[in-house]
Amino acid sequence: MGISPADGRTMPLVLQTSGGTTGLPRPMLYCPQDRETMAILGGRRFALHGIRPGDMVLVTYSLGLSNGGMAPREALWRYTGAVPVMTGSGANTPTRRQIEIVKAWGVQVILGFPSYLRHMALVARDEMGIDPHSLGIRLIGTHLGMENRRQIEELWNAPAFDMYGTHESGMLAAECRHQSGMHVQEDAFILEIADPETGALLPDGQKGTVYITTLYKYGAPQIRFNVNDLSAFRTDACPCGGTMRRLDRIYGRNDNMIKLRGVNVFPEAIGAVVAEDSRTNGEFFCFVDRVGEAAVERMEVRVEITDPESDWAAVRDDLERRMKEVLGVKVIVTPAAKGELDAYTGTSQTSKIKRVLDRRK
Repeated sequence: MGISPADGRTMPLVLQTSGGTTGLPRPMLYCPQDRETMAILGGRRFALHGIRPGDMVLVTYSLGLSNGGMAPREALWRYTGAVPVMTGSGANTPTRRQIEIVKAWGVQVILGFPSYLRHMALVARDEMGIDPHSLGIRLIGTHLGMENRRQIEELWNAPAFDMYGTHESGMLAAECRHQSGMHVQEDAFILEIADPETGALLPDGQKGTVYITTLYKYGAPQIRFNVNDLSAFRTDACPCGGTMRRLDRIYGRNDNMIKLRGVNVFPEAIGAVVAEDSRTNGEFFCFVDRVGEAAVERMEVRVEITDPESDWAAVRDDLERRMKEVLGVKVIVTPAAKGELDAYTGTSQTSKIKRVLDRRK
């Protein structure tokens, strides 16, 4: 890590971790310079989104070892004048209570991952009889990836802004009000897009893996750190007039990729197909198995359907056809009732959602 707990004798240290969705969480020690600069970069993100002094900001990222909830809190209260309302995920504060807090305390901004933002809106509308539009949310800060921005915006009647950050590096890039790509904070980072196989740098507009070099880290500097995220640099100009480079969306992670019958399949691409279909609520989970004596590889994608009276067979057939077009390989789609997949995804309990269970190992 560059520094060790023993360095606590000479400087204050903070330990936070990654989300731990692919194994034991990765610990990181932060020295004062690192943590303060990260808060400044986070404050810039919120300013780009449109958060202003006096805003009440609900933070639904997990609270605990993960950096997800702690870093936004530090950025909000130190550098925005806004007030962080630290409910955390559904495991920290039940979703119904979070909605009650939004209504009672006049929350104007919600921060969270798309799956939980969708879940909150549907709980308010379908279980509590509260129209999310009536809550007066002014804007949403999230990590969209391949998620359907418009679906979230329509549920909340508020614009949703994308961002890109990692627990090792901090807030790397964020959208402004024009939603035209994420502005890279180039005074703090050098970002490169490289071919995932060869490591060769790619021209702007081509999709590849993100390499991160931090320019401010004391405790654990990163030099051309391959974070395994897939993105591309935008080639057009942002209407805001900003001149720093912009990242397009994050298309997924190399280490999330599943090799299915020789085809590279990304869960994010499956999620994009599911989100396109208004008969679903966007929730899905993938099971990967070997079947039969021949051990044929099979992926089953379970998808939650919003209306129990709808034609589930038609949804299944339409999604299987569309996924074959997008993925280039056939998968099996199994419709499920709303809420049925929560035991697998953890949507109501954590901000780090699981999407795949690979049982071939």
